Amino acid sequence: MADALAGGNVQAMQQFIGVSAWDDDAVLRRHQQLVAETLGDPETGVLIVDGCDFPKQGAHSVGVAPQWCGALGKVANCQASVLACYASARGYTLVDRRLYLPEEWFTAAYAARRDACGVPGGTTFQTRTALAWAMITGLRERGALPFWWVTGDEHFGNTPALLDQIADAGCRTSWKCPTTCGSGGSGRPWPCPRRPARKATRSRGCDSRRARPTRCGSMHWRPPCRRTPGSQR
Repeated sequence: MADALAGGNVQAMQQFIGVSAWDDDAVLRRHQQLVAETLGDPETGVLIVDGCDFPKQGAHSVGVAPQWCGALGKVANCQASVLACYASARGYTLVDRRLYLPEEWFTAAYAARRDACGVPGGTTFQTRTALAWAMITGLRERGALPFWWVTGDEHFGNTPALLDQIADAGCRTSWKCPTTCGSGGSGRPWPCPRRPARKATRSRGCDSRRARPTRCGSMHWRPPCRRTPGSQR
């Protein structure tokens, strides 16, 4: 970045980025605008939501607590976040983020730690799925990025309320979810469609192990929802 500026100074640029106070919302809006201009594609654009966790050793970072840490694959002391990524046939990049604050952080016992970490007054507890929805609806309402599909991992795909919110916003969804699948807005489980097993065959230049069918429960397809007001799901 410094090299791209006339007379750019690397050390000054590092201090500006790492130490200066940022209006992060304004920076994100500009970033999303650039993403729309360079990677935006209404036909292939997809929004991906996922969790991202950061292992920590101490107790001074905001939101740190013993909780599931995807980076370690176990419950550990860490910070947790929810990220949004935009992907299309033109490329992919991160476009938004939210820090997850565990529910215990809003108890009286954590009041001093909230103040020390600068948690804004009036901040309330939000689940990871609520944080994901805040990013999704924000991008949709502002028309920041062109996408009709939203996808993510099983934590989000196994939350019927979130799936219904996304469908009502005019999007289609596809989620990784447990083999038990999930349920729709009716609360009834959606059965996993079983594909007929294919017989593995050998052919020249082909590894027969690749011909075996994948587990049907690894992906969960939400039926297409309406795209225009008044149409039926």
